[in-house]
Amino acid sequence: MSDVEMNMIPNISSFVNAKAIGRGDGGFGIVQSDIAYYALKGLKPLFEKPIQNIRGIASLYPETLHIFARKDAKINSVSDLRGKRVAIVAVGEPKSGPEQNAVEILEIYGMRLEDLGKVEWLTINEGINFLKDNKVDAFFLMAVMGSPDPTRAISQPETVIVPIDGAHVDALMKKYPQYARGKIPAGVYKGIDAEISTISVWMIFAVKEELQADIVYRITKALFENTAVMSAAHGLGKQVKLENALGGMSIPLHPGAEKFYREKGVIK
Repeated sequence: MSDVEMNMIPNISSFVNAKAIGRGDGGFGIVQSDIAYYALKGLKPLFEKPIQNIRGIASLYPETLHIFARKDAKINSVSDLRGKRVAIVAVGEPKSGPEQNAVEILEIYGMRLEDLGKVEWLTINEGINFLKDNKVDAFFLMAVMGSPDPTRAISQPETVIVPIDGAHVDALMKKYPQYARGKIPAGVYKGIDAEISTISVWMIFAVKEELQADIVYRITKALFENTAVMSAAHGLGKQVKLENALGGMSIPLHPGAEKFYREKGVIK
């Protein structure tokens, strides 16, 4: 197992990790379900060609789309972003996955990036400060619900979260199966008193197809036999559950992982 662990790709960004798997630079890494899907399909301009060797081990936990807006901008729906100053928050390489998320969501509402008044690509700190200083009206952020970044963003005075209504979520998931239904429950953030409908992507434990099936089987088995340890070590560990392992899985499973799930009855 030690040799495999040494080949783990750091979780710099899903985009970087997917490309590293394609090059064979590492054995496995964490990749968002949408980016994994784009990698497999070779979606341009994100990927020059399909990364045909990317395979899934397990879906670990969801990241939820937050669209933050200034209350005085009167943005009550994604449709209201037309003509507004909007930022896209990116981690790692800008103008990649987060931009594609925004493009696909706007498309479902009959819009394009060009229909926005102005588009900025910012870090999370820049996004929060630009919103506070009235340099943007809204920004897109894909993040773990309740984690520090979205909590800091919503803590700014007069900041709201814009919903994606159920009908548009349905349309988005039908056209782009890499997405999952999401919700921000009341009380997760201070001042959010009603549930907000949105979308999520799952963080996928991805692996290169070339790894031996027995190694991947043992990795998958070890993952789900040690959920209590992960739960004690980090809050996200509580979300790693066998019943969620295939939720949002947007790429083919590695045969080693599939063998484990068949033994457990997750796959019939």
